[in-house]
Amino acid sequence: MGWVDKTSNVYWTGDGLYWDGSKWDQSDTDTKLYTTGTWDEGYRPTKIRITGTVNVAVSINLYDGSWNVLATGTPAASVELDITFAGNDMYGLYLYYYSYVTKIEFYEEDKWSHNFIGVNNTCISKINGVSLASIKSVCGVE
Repeated sequence: MGWVDKTSNVYWTGDGLYWDGSKWDQSDTDTKLYTTGTWDEGYRPTKIRITGTVNVAVSINLYDGSWNVLATGTPAASVELDITFAGNDMYGLYLYYYSYVTKIEFYEEDKWSHNFIGVNNTCISKINGVSLASIKSVCGVE
């Protein structure tokens, strides 16, 4: 699939950053973003890429809802970090310290994963890395 842009306030709520319509702008020394809505539920990208203007390069941390660190690194104009999930969905992105964040992108692997419950009398319990078209033909899912 590749890189998917999830920069805007459709995906995040700012704490110390505010959405100006095209980028996250620093409004305080705390520069944190928290997921908003349900887009992050079950979402498992393998990398995060952040682009912006760094004020002071301290740290970047992506946390899950239990405050496990999923990705960590040092801020730069453009930085890519690997994400390792511990089971919970992502929750908070701490960006110490960006003046502006112009892009937050996630890398999605070219595979499809979904949990099925009760499909054709539970003919499938879990599928990873199988195309949706193959599943439809095997189980008659439409």
